[in-house]
Amino acid sequence: MRVLTFAVALLVFCALSGLVHPSQVPPNYHGVIGLDGKKMVPPTTTSAVGQGRLQFATLQNELLFDLSVTGFASSDPEVLEVTLHMGLPPTAGALVTALEFESSTTTAPAPTPTLFVQLSGAQIIPTEHIEHVLAGQTYIQICSVNECIRGQVVLEEDPQPTHVGKVSLSGKSVVPPTTTTETGVATLTYFASELRLVVDIQQPFKNCWVGLHGVADPTENAGIISTLKPQGTTTVLFRTSSDVESFLAGKMYIEVHSSIASSDIRGQCMVKSLGNTDSSDSGSLEPLQETHSATLFMTGNQMVPPQHTSAVATLTLSYFQAGGYLSWVLESDVSDLTSLMLHGPAFEDANGPVIMSFSLLQMEGNSAYGDFAVDEFSGELLRGQVYAVLHSQSAPNGLLRAQLVLLDHDFLNDESPVDFGQQTVLKPVDSSSNYAAQPLTVQYQSESGILILTNEKADPSLYYALEASKAEVSAFTFQEGTFTIRLSQVEAGQLLAGMMQVHAHRSDLSLVLSAPLHIARGGVRPSFSSSSSSGGSWWGSSSSSSGPWWGSSSSSSSGPWWGSSSSSSDGSWWGSSGSSSGGSWWGSSSSSSGG
Repeated sequence: MRVLTFAVALLVFCALSGLVHPSQVPPNYHGVIGLDGKKMVPPTTTSAVGQGRLQFATLQNELLFDLSVTGFASSDPEVLEVTLHMGLPPTAGALVTALEFESSTTTAPAPTPTLFVQLSGAQIIPTEHIEHVLAGQTYIQICSVNECIRGQVVLEEDPQPTHVGKVSLSGKSVVPPTTTTETGVATLTYFASELRLVVDIQQPFKNCWVGLHGVADPTENAGIISTLKPQGTTTVLFRTSSDVESFLAGKMYIEVHSSIASSDIRGQCMVKSLGNTDSSDSGSLEPLQETHSATLFMTGNQMVPPQHTSAVATLTLSYFQAGGYLSWVLESDVSDLTSLMLHGPAFEDANGPVIMSFSLLQMEGNSAYGDFAVDEFSGELLRGQVYAVLHSQSAPNGLLRAQLVLLDHDFLNDESPVDFGQQTVLKPVDSSSNYAAQPLTVQYQSESGILILTNEKADPSLYYALEASKAEVSAFTFQEGTFTIRLSQVEAGQLLAGMMQVHAHRSDLSLVLSAPLHIARGGVRPSFSSSSSSGGSWWGSSSSSSGPWWGSSSSSSSGPWWGSSSSSSDGSWWGSSGSSSGGSWWGSSSSSSGG
């Protein structure tokens, strides 16, 4: 699948060469899509679902797509047909064009191996239908032998760069100069509205690391602002107005630090304005504020399946929602760490594909740090559907894990009586169980530390247990359908970090029902619903109310979480306006070997 960088690259080339003003280059568009049988006309019953990213290249009249589907009775890509049609829901329309694709398959890991089929391609759209595609009046349909799924094409305009530059990297620019004759080049593209800098580097060294440094004139050295990929594209998100001012004033430089002595190469970052900069975008920027944070303990027993190890690690996170980036600090006493990988979407009892990977081979001492853009999976992150795994030489498939459940600073400062809640289901752990699922309402008062569990269908023959990090917090029974407990500070932290579960046991101690707790203020995190909910899938139970769940009179189960028309209070992952040059979220430009 080609990532749509052509028009941006063309704009940069033309601007640097003075061939054309940026206003003469037409904008490109991007979007995401969710597909399922319920969107068909008439709706169909199928377990097949799909998701993907779409891009439209205006100059080529080309629709680029990268889709991932699963659940078809036949997983053979040879029998799949992908087509584009005219029509708004809930109507079926005429065929616009067939979408030719290349295919590949991947399998999500245990405990429930799932086969995913990736379909990617680029299709020229007939001229008479371009306005319909851009207006959201077309849909994509994927059909197998006897099954079809559908999703609407909704696109939005890509952000436009405001500054561009080209950096020549050489040894004579290093302070003090090096004797190497090797050279390199870096292309800079800056988006003022997003405080986002895209750096594309081409340089000769394989064993090296590259840094963006500042604040410094060409004759000075300075500390590192951000690490960059040795080759290819890296996105840097500036945090403060002073960083932006320094960059635009030419006070930053890129240096390639080679493993070969006296072979470093460097170049000063100088950019030119494209003339489309809003005056409000620079000079008056407020420093970005941390909006969410967490300190998480990574352990082996959080792996799926669990790893029996005494090793631990601490992962400290700071999320800056306005800037769309997450910074992290890792501390661990494990000596042979190789990488930190982010996976999702998945809660703590399931596995998901790799979103992003960070090498720890150059880790100094027992700590490492970094930051990255999260535009493409911010929704999953805020819903607690992203987790981190530490890999080592002795455990290449994963040693330690932690779920990235961030605490919203506004939530922590709220003094409302009940400010966190969840609606979930205690569901059977065994499909052959004779025990029915039990709806569970969760309320938490952060000011008092009181947790309230309500179960109107509690079974008096069962006893229930509240557990955190595999350890029992309290055994209890529901009195008139309610159980109340005051949590300690540690227990409250475990609850807010998504590390608590409710279990139901028979008298012989065998586990029959279970529910993870994923509480959220004023709304419901997507939870693992049982078959008693319409649709029967955990992703089909998102709340349709924009207010607190306890004030909602109805809920929607119109389809998978990635294709639902209802929107959660923290924003759906497909609603991100940021455009990333790194590609699809399941195929991030961060190098990853799987895992």
